[in-house]
Amino acid sequence: MKTKLAKILTTSFILVLFIVSGCTDVNTEHKDMESIAIELEKRPVNQFQSQSDNYNIQGKIFKSLLEDRDVINFEVILDEPKSELLDLTVTFVLNEDLIHYLHANFFFTSNLFSTSNLSPDGEEKGLGVSKSFSLLPDDHVLKYEKFDKETFKSLIEQIKVKTSWRDTNGNEHSEYILLEGKNISIDETIYTLFE
Repeated sequence: MKTKLAKILTTSFILVLFIVSGCTDVNTEHKDMESIAIELEKRPVNQFQSQSDNYNIQGKIFKSLLEDRDVINFEVILDEPKSELLDLTVTFVLNEDLIHYLHANFFFTSNLFSTSNLSPDGEEKGLGVSKSFSLLPDDHVLKYEKFDKETFKSLIEQIKVKTSWRDTNGNEHSEYILLEGKNISIDETIYTLFE
C-alpha cells in the first residue's frame, strides 16, 4: 500500500514539475518576444536595412481561407541562406496604428518566436513566421471612423523584423530589417473585407 502511494505521489510530483517547467518556458518566450517588440518599436527607421546579405527575406499579407471569419495573415519568410545560420530566431512587429483596424492577442508581436538552423546545403532552407488578425468589430472603441484604403495600405506595408543567429564559429549576429513596398506581397482581396 505504501509503495503504491509513493509511486502515485512521485508520479504526481513529476507531472506537476513538468507542467510548471513548460509554463515557465512559454512565459519566458513570451517575455523575450515582448522585449524584442519594444526594441523594434523604439529603434529609429534609419537603423533598419531593407534586405540582408546573409539570406533572402520577404513579407506576405493574405486573406485566410481556413477561418470562418474575416482574418488577415501576415507572414515573414526567410530563405536562401548564404551560410549556416544556427539557432536562428525571427520575430516581427507591425505598425502600431494598425490597432485601429485589426485585432489579435499580443497584437504587437509575431505569434512565433521561431528557432531553427538553416544552411545552403541543409534540409531546412527556409523559415516562415506568421500572425493572424481579425477585423475590429464595428462597435470597438479603437476602430477607425471611415476606412481609407491608402492609409491602411501604407500601414501594412511596413513590417519591422529582427533576426538573430550564430555562425559556425560561435559568433552571434543580429539584423534589423524593415520590409516595405516591393518586399511585401499583398493579396488585394484583403481590402474587400472592409467593404
